Amino acid sequence: MVDFSQIAALLRLQKQTVANAFRQHSERHGLWASIALSILWYGLWGGAAAIAAMTPNMIGVEDVETALPGVLLFIMGYWQLSPLVTLSLGISLDMRKLALYPTSVPTLFVVECLLRIWSGFEMILILAGLWLGLVTAGTAQPWRLTLAFALFVAFNVLFSAGMRNLIERVFQKRVLREIVLILMVSLTVLPQMLAFSEKARDLASSAVKNEVDVPYWLFPSGLAARIAVSQSSVGDWALLLAMLAASAVFGYGFFRSSCRLTSASTAGEQAPPMRGARKSLTLMQWLARLPSRAFPDPLGVLMEKEIKYLWRSPRFRLPFFMGFTFGVIAWVPIMLRMKGPVGEWMQQSAATFITLYALLLLGPVLFLNRFGFDRGATRFYFWMPLRFEELLLAKNLATAVYGYFEMSLVATVCWVIGLPVGWRQIVEAVVVTTVALFYLMTVGNHMSVRFPIPSNPDRVSRAGASHGLRAAVQFLLFPLSLSPILLAFGWRYVGESPHGFFWMMLAAGVLGVMLYTAAFLNAAGYGQRRRETLIGFLSTGEGPLAAE
Repeated sequence: MVDFSQIAALLRLQKQTVANAFRQHSERHGLWASIALSILWYGLWGGAAAIAAMTPNMIGVEDVETALPGVLLFIMGYWQLSPLVTLSLGISLDMRKLALYPTSVPTLFVVECLLRIWSGFEMILILAGLWLGLVTAGTAQPWRLTLAFALFVAFNVLFSAGMRNLIERVFQKRVLREIVLILMVSLTVLPQMLAFSEKARDLASSAVKNEVDVPYWLFPSGLAARIAVSQSSVGDWALLLAMLAASAVFGYGFFRSSCRLTSASTAGEQAPPMRGARKSLTLMQWLARLPSRAFPDPLGVLMEKEIKYLWRSPRFRLPFFMGFTFGVIAWVPIMLRMKGPVGEWMQQSAATFITLYALLLLGPVLFLNRFGFDRGATRFYFWMPLRFEELLLAKNLATAVYGYFEMSLVATVCWVIGLPVGWRQIVEAVVVTTVALFYLMTVGNHMSVRFPIPSNPDRVSRAGASHGLRAAVQFLLFPLSLSPILLAFGWRYVGESPHGFFWMMLAAGVLGVMLYTAAFLNAAGYGQRRRETLIGFLSTGEGPLAAE
């Protein structure tokens, strides 16, 4: 049975957790930034909903009803796929904490469904606007429209609840989680690749000429659309209700299974036997030990620790792999399709541009929150005879190692698929990556010591508490910090002057070194002075609802 008093208790507990975080100085700034960004984001979707409400009166109810199956299919695709594309599964229940409370599984499943409604709130806004527009414009049977939309929303909520728990189960398997998610995210660029394919366009034109239609009953969006426009039969109603029941069984089944697995792991299972020590080192282990041989301690051993720890983290490995796989898949079709000077210019610097994209993709885990994975263990750094400057420098050097590693993998993939990758492109990529690292680490050091957030390195989706300020930095300040590099490329294209590009990159490099040095010393001093505050931020936990 569902106990609504338990749901109210969970909400009060989460409210108290947020209130405690709000008392922290940096969290107040992050919360206000998050509120501002949320208002902007949902304001844009609210505007889209208003346009959807006005469309039936502008073009006619019949035209909107004709396009309704495609609109509902888009809404369903966005609702189910957007969490995968953005690497964010949304707000969810933290089952490891809730396992300690006497809360029934049906009650928790109701809360999970409410959270899935919030995760798809953008699409609910569009549906509400569309419903309002059709009702005010005089649709034939408003009650059928209302019931069809309600069943459609219920299907998406239940199905997304099951998909979320299924994905979490898959992500518990090492290596498989990165492969699966890279494949799923790469599928999002399939329409783009098909759009650039002449054979795909010919097939699409042939299908349009021959009036080839996809059976509407394959998807709940088509069934809901036919019910909404009063063109349904009894079979359509039965099939949609059967799909709804199947999604309920699917969602509740995987949710209950996840609850049982979490409860078992929380209660404590016997640890697997330890494997015998390997006599030979793997290639990655051998490479990770090179800093210990090249740098004196404690700098060398700290670098080795950072390199190994990041490589073992699924949260880091996923965007790292996506940089030289998904990044190439997404950008190469655009570069190859462009003709004339612009296309040639982009292809000549393909390795450099894709590397910059990959570094931005690594921003949350490699730059903006360098102490997040350490969490409460950060206190051990201050118990050792270690200066904060050495700790921060070791983290920056490990960041540089992975930055150049990413660049080399991007260049290798570009060379394999036939893009120009000669010694000139390699030198350009190394120089631009070096300058970009200075600017990105300048911003990252400042954020890491002033706005630290504990992050779970085992969560593949965005881990840690939601922080609007960090999102603003990632999507606004990070690209802006690379503006000197982009200006140099723009000058080389417009002025066709390689010498001008060289001097502008040299000036950007000198400025980057100066900014990095000043920010590094400032961040190191701040971290040493405010070490208690830093440890306090990194030791805090979330409430029963974990934002990802």
